[in-house]
Amino acid sequence: MIFSFGKINLKYFIYLISYIVSETYSDYILYKFSKKIVENRLLEAFLKHFGFLLIIIPELISKKYNSSDSPKEKIEKEINNENVKNRSNKNPKDSSYNNIKSKDIIIFFAVCILDLVLEFSYILIELLNGFYTEEYFIFEALIWFIVPKFIFKKTYYKHQKISILLIIIIGAIKLIFTIFSFKSFNYKQFLLEIFIHSGNVVFYAYIKTLMEFKYFSPFQCCFLFGIVNTPLILIIYFIVSYIPCNNKFLCGEKKYFDNIYSIFDNINFKELILLTLECLCEGIELLLINMIINKFTLYHILIPFLVTFSVIHLLESQITPTKIIINVIYLILETIFFLIFLEIIELNFCNLNYNLKRKIEERAINEKVYNVNDEDQKIFIDEENKYYINTELFSEK
Repeated sequence: MIFSFGKINLKYFIYLISYIVSETYSDYILYKFSKKIVENRLLEAFLKHFGFLLIIIPELISKKYNSSDSPKEKIEKEINNENVKNRSNKNPKDSSYNNIKSKDIIIFFAVCILDLVLEFSYILIELLNGFYTEEYFIFEALIWFIVPKFIFKKTYYKHQKISILLIIIIGAIKLIFTIFSFKSFNYKQFLLEIFIHSGNVVFYAYIKTLMEFKYFSPFQCCFLFGIVNTPLILIIYFIVSYIPCNNKFLCGEKKYFDNIYSIFDNINFKELILLTLECLCEGIELLLINMIINKFTLYHILIPFLVTFSVIHLLESQITPTKIIINVIYLILETIFFLIFLEIIELNFCNLNYNLKRKIEERAINEKVYNVNDEDQKIFIDEENKYYINTELFSEK
Protein backbone atom coordinates (compact mmCIF):
# COMPACT_ATOMS: atom_id res chain seq x y z
CA MET A 1 0.00 0.00 0.00
CA ILE A 2 1.22 3.51 -0.77
CA PHE A 3 0.04 4.68 2.64
CA SER A 4 -0.82 3.17 5.99
CA PHE A 5 -1.78 4.30 9.45
CA GLY A 6 0.77 4.58 12.21
CA LYS A 7 0.09 4.18 15.90
CA ILE A 8 -3.31 5.72 16.62
CA ASN A 9 -3.80 6.79 20.21
CA LEU A 10 -7.45 6.92 21.23
CA LYS A 11 -6.72 9.46 23.99
CA TYR A 12 -5.52 11.99 21.43
CA PHE A 13 -8.81 11.86 19.54
CA ILE A 14 -10.80 12.10 22.77
CA TYR A 15 -8.82 15.24 23.68
CA LEU A 16 -9.28 16.53 20.12
CA ILE A 17 -13.07 16.12 20.04
CA SER A 18 -13.46 17.52 23.58
CA TYR A 19 -11.43 20.60 22.66
CA ILE A 20 -13.39 21.22 19.44
CA VAL A 21 -16.72 21.01 21.31
CA SER A 22 -15.55 23.31 24.11
CA GLU A 23 -13.91 25.87 21.80
CA THR A 24 -16.96 25.95 19.53
CA TYR A 25 -19.06 26.91 22.53
CA SER A 26 -16.57 29.61 23.62
CA ASP A 27 -16.07 31.20 20.21
CA TYR A 28 -19.46 30.72 18.58
CA ILE A 29 -22.40 29.70 20.80
CA LEU A 30 -21.47 32.09 23.63
CA TYR A 31 -21.14 35.09 21.30
CA LYS A 32 -24.42 34.21 19.61
CA PHE A 33 -26.53 34.01 22.76
CA SER A 34 -24.77 36.17 25.37
CA LYS A 35 -25.12 39.96 25.19
CA LYS A 36 -22.81 40.55 28.14
CA ILE A 37 -19.83 38.87 26.48
CA VAL A 38 -20.31 41.07 23.40
CA GLU A 39 -20.83 44.33 25.30
CA ASN A 40 -18.03 43.86 27.84
CA ARG A 41 -14.69 43.50 26.07
CA LEU A 42 -12.64 42.44 29.11
CA LEU A 43 -15.22 39.98 30.44
CA GLU A 44 -14.05 37.05 28.33
CA ALA A 45 -10.41 37.57 29.35
CA PHE A 46 -11.45 37.58 33.02
CA LEU A 47 -13.62 34.47 32.68
CA LYS A 48 -10.85 32.72 30.74
CA HIS A 49 -8.20 33.18 33.42
CA PHE A 50 -10.63 32.56 36.25
CA GLY A 51 -11.37 29.29 34.48
CA PHE A 52 -7.62 28.54 34.51
CA LEU A 53 -7.65 29.23 38.24
CA LEU A 54 -10.54 26.80 38.84
CA ILE A 55 -8.37 23.92 37.57
CA ILE A 56 -6.80 24.01 41.03
CA ILE A 57 -9.90 22.13 42.24
CA PRO A 58 -9.24 18.87 40.30
CA GLU A 59 -5.55 19.22 41.20
CA LEU A 60 -6.42 19.31 44.93
CA ILE A 61 -8.83 16.40 44.50
CA SER A 62 -6.10 14.44 42.72
CA LYS A 63 -3.61 15.13 45.51
CA LYS A 64 -6.14 14.09 48.14
CA TYR A 65 -6.82 10.89 46.22
CA ASN A 66 -3.10 10.15 45.91
CA SER A 67 -2.55 10.80 49.62
CA SER A 68 -5.06 8.05 50.40
CA ASP A 69 -3.03 5.44 48.49
CA SER A 70 -1.76 2.44 50.36
CA PRO A 71 1.96 2.32 51.31
CA LYS A 72 2.56 -0.22 48.54
CA GLU A 73 0.95 2.04 45.93
CA LYS A 74 2.98 5.02 47.15
CA ILE A 75 6.22 3.05 46.79
CA GLU A 76 5.26 1.98 43.27
CA LYS A 77 4.51 5.59 42.29
CA GLU A 78 7.82 6.76 43.74
CA ILE A 79 9.64 4.10 41.70
CA ASN A 80 7.77 5.14 38.55
CA ASN A 81 8.60 8.80 39.16
CA GLU A 82 12.25 7.91 39.63
CA ASN A 83 12.22 5.95 36.36
CA VAL A 84 10.78 8.98 34.55
CA LYS A 85 13.53 11.15 35.99
CA ASN A 86 16.23 8.69 34.98
CA ARG A 87 14.88 8.40 31.45
CA SER A 88 15.09 12.15 30.99
CA ASN A 89 18.82 11.97 31.78
CA LYS A 90 18.49 14.33 34.74
CA ASN A 91 20.71 14.12 37.76
CA PRO A 92 18.65 14.36 41.00
CA LYS A 93 21.72 15.70 42.85
CA ASP A 94 21.97 18.60 40.45
CA SER A 95 20.87 21.84 42.15
CA SER A 96 18.84 22.82 39.08
CA TYR A 97 16.93 19.52 39.07
CA ASN A 98 13.20 20.08 39.62
CA ASN A 99 14.12 23.30 41.41
CA ILE A 100 12.70 26.74 40.76
CA LYS A 101 15.29 29.50 40.70
CA SER A 102 14.81 33.26 40.68
CA LYS A 103 15.45 33.26 36.91
CA ASP A 104 12.61 30.78 36.45
CA ILE A 105 10.24 33.00 38.43
CA ILE A 106 11.16 36.04 36.31
CA ILE A 107 10.57 34.06 33.10
CA PHE A 108 7.24 32.79 34.43
CA PHE A 109 5.98 36.30 35.19
CA ALA A 110 7.22 37.47 31.78
CA VAL A 111 5.15 34.74 30.10
CA CYS A 112 2.15 35.75 32.24
CA ILE A 113 2.50 39.32 30.97
CA LEU A 114 2.83 37.99 27.42
CA ASP A 115 -0.42 36.10 27.93
CA LEU A 116 -2.16 39.33 29.00
CA VAL A 117 -0.77 41.24 26.02
CA LEU A 118 -2.10 38.50 23.71
CA GLU A 119 -5.57 38.95 25.26
CA PHE A 120 -5.52 42.65 24.39
CA SER A 121 -4.28 41.80 20.88
CA TYR A 122 -7.38 39.65 20.35
CA ILE A 123 -9.50 42.63 21.43
CA LEU A 124 -7.70 44.89 18.93
CA ILE A 125 -8.48 42.51 16.08
CA GLU A 126 -12.13 42.49 17.17
CA LEU A 127 -12.09 46.32 17.09
CA LEU A 128 -10.64 46.25 13.56
CA ASN A 129 -13.19 43.77 12.18
CA GLY A 130 -16.10 43.88 14.61
CA PHE A 131 -15.24 40.27 15.56
CA TYR A 132 -12.13 38.11 15.93
CA THR A 133 -11.08 36.20 12.85
CA GLU A 134 -7.90 34.57 11.59
CA GLU A 135 -7.46 35.43 7.93
CA TYR A 136 -3.76 34.54 7.76
CA PHE A 137 -3.66 31.01 9.21
CA ILE A 138 -0.79 30.11 6.87
CA PHE A 139 1.57 32.25 8.94
CA GLU A 140 0.46 30.52 12.13
CA ALA A 141 1.50 27.18 10.61
CA LEU A 142 4.83 28.64 9.48
CA ILE A 143 5.61 30.06 12.92
CA TRP A 144 4.68 26.79 14.59
CA PHE A 145 7.16 24.94 12.40
CA ILE A 146 9.95 27.51 12.64
CA VAL A 147 10.03 28.54 16.33
CA PRO A 148 10.13 25.04 17.92
CA LYS A 149 12.99 24.14 15.58
CA PHE A 150 15.13 26.72 17.38
CA ILE A 151 13.73 26.19 20.90
CA PHE A 152 13.84 22.38 20.94
CA LYS A 153 16.42 21.87 18.14
CA LYS A 154 13.85 19.87 16.21
CA THR A 155 15.03 17.98 13.12
CA TYR A 156 12.55 17.56 10.27
CA TYR A 157 12.78 14.50 8.04
CA LYS A 158 11.82 14.16 4.38
CA HIS A 159 8.17 13.17 4.95
CA GLN A 160 7.75 16.07 7.41
CA LYS A 161 9.36 18.61 5.08
CA ILE A 162 7.03 17.53 2.28
CA SER A 163 3.96 17.82 4.52
CA ILE A 164 5.09 21.30 5.68
CA LEU A 165 5.54 22.37 2.05
CA LEU A 166 2.06 21.12 1.11
CA ILE A 167 0.51 22.87 4.13
CA ILE A 168 2.19 26.12 3.07
CA ILE A 169 0.95 25.72 -0.53
CA ILE A 170 -2.65 25.14 0.62
CA GLY A 171 -2.37 28.09 3.02
CA ALA A 172 -1.02 30.34 0.25
CA ILE A 173 -3.90 29.40 -2.05
CA LYS A 174 -6.39 30.20 0.72
CA LEU A 175 -4.66 33.53 1.41
CA ILE A 176 -4.72 34.55 -2.26
CA PHE A 177 -8.36 33.53 -2.50
CA THR A 178 -9.20 35.63 0.61
CA ILE A 179 -7.36 38.72 -0.68
CA PHE A 180 -9.04 38.55 -4.09
CA SER A 181 -12.45 37.89 -2.53
CA PHE A 182 -12.30 40.94 -0.27
CA LYS A 183 -10.01 42.90 -2.66
CA SER A 184 -7.98 44.21 0.26
CA PHE A 185 -5.07 43.37 2.50
CA ASN A 186 -5.44 44.43 6.14
CA TYR A 187 -1.82 44.97 7.16
CA LYS A 188 -2.79 45.92 10.74
CA GLN A 189 -4.59 42.64 11.24
CA PHE A 190 -1.73 40.84 9.50
CA LEU A 191 0.85 42.25 11.95
CA LEU A 192 -1.39 41.54 14.93
CA GLU A 193 -1.91 37.94 13.84
CA ILE A 194 1.83 37.42 13.35
CA PHE A 195 2.39 38.70 16.90
CA ILE A 196 -0.45 36.56 18.31
CA HIS A 197 0.75 33.39 16.59
CA SER A 198 4.36 33.98 17.69
CA GLY A 199 3.23 34.69 21.24
CA ASN A 200 1.08 31.55 21.33
CA VAL A 201 4.01 29.40 20.20
CA VAL A 202 6.20 30.86 22.96
CA PHE A 203 3.40 30.40 25.52
CA TYR A 204 2.75 26.73 24.71
CA ALA A 205 6.44 25.95 24.23
CA TYR A 206 7.05 27.38 27.71
CA ILE A 207 4.31 25.15 29.13
CA LYS A 208 5.99 22.20 27.41
CA THR A 209 9.32 23.05 29.09
CA LEU A 210 7.61 23.35 32.50
CA MET A 211 6.16 19.87 32.17
CA GLU A 212 9.20 18.25 30.57
CA PHE A 213 12.04 19.78 32.55
CA LYS A 214 10.42 21.07 35.77
CA TYR A 215 7.91 18.21 36.10
CA PHE A 216 4.86 20.47 36.48
CA SER A 217 1.54 18.72 35.93
CA PRO A 218 -0.91 19.83 33.20
CA PHE A 219 -3.17 21.02 36.05
CA GLN A 220 -0.45 23.19 37.57
CA CYS A 221 0.29 24.74 34.18
CA CYS A 222 -3.33 25.92 34.15
CA PHE A 223 -4.04 27.33 37.58
CA LEU A 224 -0.64 28.99 38.06
CA PHE A 225 -1.41 31.34 35.16
CA GLY A 226 -4.87 31.85 36.61
CA ILE A 227 -3.46 32.76 40.03
CA VAL A 228 -1.28 35.51 38.54
CA ASN A 229 -3.43 36.88 35.70
CA THR A 230 -6.93 36.75 37.21
CA PRO A 231 -6.23 39.50 39.81
CA LEU A 232 -4.23 41.50 37.22
CA ILE A 233 -7.16 41.49 34.77
CA LEU A 234 -9.53 42.38 37.60
CA ILE A 235 -7.34 45.36 38.55
CA ILE A 236 -7.21 46.52 34.91
CA TYR A 237 -10.98 46.08 34.69
CA PHE A 238 -11.56 48.39 37.65
CA ILE A 239 -9.05 50.96 36.35
CA VAL A 240 -10.65 51.27 32.88
CA SER A 241 -14.08 51.46 34.54
CA TYR A 242 -13.09 54.81 36.12
CA ILE A 243 -11.00 56.37 33.31
CA PRO A 244 -13.08 58.17 30.64
CA CYS A 245 -12.17 57.26 27.06
CA ASN A 246 -12.21 59.79 24.22
CA ASN A 247 -10.76 57.51 21.54
CA LYS A 248 -13.47 56.53 19.04
CA PHE A 249 -11.50 53.52 17.75
CA LEU A 250 -11.18 52.02 21.24
CA CYS A 251 -14.48 53.08 22.76
CA GLY A 252 -16.79 54.15 19.95
CA GLU A 253 -19.75 55.95 21.50
CA LYS A 254 -19.09 54.54 24.96
CA LYS A 255 -17.82 56.72 27.78
CA TYR A 256 -15.44 54.02 29.02
CA PHE A 257 -13.44 51.32 27.29
CA ASP A 258 -15.29 48.86 29.53
CA ASN A 259 -17.28 49.02 32.74
CA ILE A 260 -17.17 46.16 35.20
CA TYR A 261 -20.36 47.33 36.90
CA SER A 262 -22.36 47.04 33.68
CA ILE A 263 -21.97 43.24 33.86
CA PHE A 264 -24.47 43.15 36.71
CA ASP A 265 -27.03 45.45 35.05
CA ASN A 266 -30.15 43.47 34.10
CA ILE A 267 -28.28 40.18 34.22
CA ASN A 268 -30.58 37.16 34.09
CA PHE A 269 -30.31 33.45 34.86
CA LYS A 270 -29.62 32.59 31.22
CA GLU A 271 -26.61 34.94 31.16
CA LEU A 272 -25.30 33.46 34.40
CA ILE A 273 -25.44 29.95 32.97
CA LEU A 274 -23.76 31.02 29.71
CA LEU A 275 -20.94 32.88 31.51
CA THR A 276 -20.43 30.06 34.02
CA LEU A 277 -20.13 27.53 31.21
CA GLU A 278 -17.66 29.84 29.45
CA CYS A 279 -15.51 29.97 32.58
CA LEU A 280 -15.47 26.17 32.87
CA CYS A 281 -14.87 25.66 29.14
CA GLU A 282 -11.84 27.99 29.07
CA GLY A 283 -10.17 26.12 31.91
CA ILE A 284 -10.94 22.75 30.32
CA GLU A 285 -9.57 23.91 26.95
CA LEU A 286 -6.16 24.86 28.34
CA LEU A 287 -6.08 21.66 30.39
CA LEU A 288 -6.80 19.58 27.27
CA ILE A 289 -4.05 21.40 25.34
CA ASN A 290 -1.62 20.82 28.22
CA MET A 291 -2.49 17.11 28.30
CA ILE A 292 -1.90 16.83 24.55
CA ILE A 293 1.45 18.63 24.84
CA ASN A 294 2.46 16.50 27.82
CA LYS A 295 1.51 13.11 26.38
CA PHE A 296 2.36 13.77 22.74
CA THR A 297 4.25 16.67 21.12
CA LEU A 298 3.86 20.41 20.73
CA TYR A 299 2.80 19.85 17.11
CA HIS A 300 -0.18 17.70 18.09
CA ILE A 301 -2.13 20.79 19.17
CA LEU A 302 -2.06 22.16 15.62
CA ILE A 303 -4.88 19.86 14.48
CA PRO A 304 -7.29 21.00 17.26
CA PHE A 305 -6.48 24.61 16.37
CA LEU A 306 -6.93 24.03 12.64
CA VAL A 307 -10.20 22.08 12.89
CA THR A 308 -11.73 24.47 15.44
CA PHE A 309 -10.75 27.51 13.36
CA SER A 310 -12.30 25.98 10.24
CA VAL A 311 -15.52 24.86 11.98
CA ILE A 312 -16.13 28.25 13.60
CA HIS A 313 -15.30 30.04 10.33
CA LEU A 314 -17.92 27.96 8.52
CA LEU A 315 -20.51 28.59 11.24
CA GLU A 316 -19.91 32.34 11.42
CA SER A 317 -19.60 33.15 7.73
CA GLN A 318 -22.58 33.75 5.48
CA ILE A 319 -21.16 31.91 2.50
CA THR A 320 -22.52 30.05 -0.49
CA PRO A 321 -22.64 26.23 -0.72
CA THR A 322 -19.78 26.37 -3.25
CA LYS A 323 -17.51 28.21 -0.80
CA ILE A 324 -18.51 25.76 1.95
CA ILE A 325 -17.40 22.85 -0.25
CA ILE A 326 -14.11 24.62 -1.05
CA ASN A 327 -13.43 25.30 2.64
CA VAL A 328 -14.22 21.69 3.57
CA ILE A 329 -11.77 20.49 0.90
CA TYR A 330 -9.13 22.85 2.33
CA LEU A 331 -9.78 21.47 5.81
CA ILE A 332 -9.54 17.83 4.70
CA LEU A 333 -6.29 18.40 2.78
CA GLU A 334 -4.63 20.38 5.58
CA THR A 335 -5.69 17.79 8.15
CA ILE A 336 -4.24 14.97 6.02
CA PHE A 337 -0.92 16.82 5.65
CA PHE A 338 -0.77 17.48 9.40
CA LEU A 339 -1.47 13.78 10.05
CA ILE A 340 1.43 12.91 7.73
CA PHE A 341 3.67 15.30 9.65
CA LEU A 342 2.62 13.67 12.95
CA GLU A 343 3.19 10.20 11.41
CA ILE A 344 -0.40 9.13 12.05
CA ILE A 345 -0.55 8.62 8.28
CA GLU A 346 2.56 6.96 6.84
CA LEU A 347 3.67 7.34 3.22
CA ASN A 348 5.14 4.07 1.95
CA PHE A 349 6.71 5.20 -1.31
CA CYS A 350 9.89 7.00 -2.43
CA ASN A 351 11.50 5.94 0.84
CA LEU A 352 9.40 8.53 2.72
CA ASN A 353 8.81 6.10 5.58
CA TYR A 354 12.52 5.52 6.26
CA ASN A 355 12.83 8.09 9.05
CA LEU A 356 9.51 7.48 10.75
CA LYS A 357 9.95 7.32 14.50
CA ARG A 358 8.66 3.74 14.47
CA LYS A 359 11.17 2.73 11.78
CA ILE A 360 14.07 4.40 13.59
CA GLU A 361 13.23 2.49 16.77
CA GLU A 362 13.04 -0.79 14.86
CA ARG A 363 16.44 -0.16 13.26
CA ALA A 364 17.87 0.81 16.63
CA ILE A 365 16.79 -2.50 18.12
CA ASN A 366 18.19 -4.48 15.17
CA GLU A 367 21.45 -2.54 14.90
CA LYS A 368 24.64 -2.86 16.93
CA VAL A 369 24.53 -3.21 20.71
CA TYR A 370 27.17 -1.48 22.86
CA ASN A 371 27.86 -2.00 26.55
CA VAL A 372 28.20 1.04 28.83
CA ASN A 373 29.46 1.44 32.39
CA ASP A 374 26.72 -0.64 33.96
CA GLU A 375 26.89 -4.25 32.75
CA ASP A 376 23.10 -4.53 32.91
CA GLN A 377 22.53 -1.37 30.92
CA LYS A 378 22.99 -1.35 27.15
CA ILE A 379 22.36 1.21 24.47
CA PHE A 380 21.28 0.51 20.91
CA ILE A 381 22.88 2.82 18.38
CA ASP A 382 21.78 3.67 14.87
CA GLU A 383 25.01 5.29 13.67
CA GLU A 384 23.58 6.67 10.45
CA ASN A 385 20.88 8.72 12.18
CA LYS A 386 22.71 9.19 15.50
CA TYR A 387 19.74 7.71 17.34
CA TYR A 388 20.24 6.22 20.81
CA ILE A 389 17.81 4.14 22.83
CA ASN A 390 18.30 2.93 26.40
CA THR A 391 17.33 -0.72 26.64
CA GLU A 392 15.70 -0.07 30.02
CA LEU A 393 12.84 1.57 28.11
CA PHE A 394 12.05 -1.78 26.48
CA SER A 395 12.63 -4.05 29.47
CA GLU A 396 9.65 -5.88 30.90
CA LYS A 397 8.59 -5.11 34.47
